[in-house]
Amino acid sequence: MIPTASQEAERDFRERGLTGREADAARSALAGMTAAAAALEMGVSSSTVGSLRQRAYRKLGVSGAVGLVGKYAEKGIDKDAGEKNWRPALRARGLSETQASVLSLACSGRS
Repeated sequence: MIPTASQEAERDFRERGLTGREADAARSALAGMTAAAAALEMGVSSSTVGSLRQRAYRKLGVSGAVGLVGKYAEKGIDKDAGEKNWRPALRARGLSETQASVLSLACSGRS
């Protein structure tokens, strides 16, 4: 099951004209799902999920999953606080420790 995104994200999905599939692909990225896991839920191929995510990112004005997470992070997370505050939220969304570590570094502006 692909979880619903925040109210802000869901509003933007509608206002920016995302199709249902594009919105599901974006939700899956926000939830930390791999394209393969999202593909199983959506009944499409992994490459289709990737294409849908790219279209959603363009419509939302973000450069990728990191931009998506940065834009729609839960309000309780201090985006400027750095890696320590990102990792638990990412882990809670199903990312492995390594995935959460890498993404939290990127979200806090580090390479």
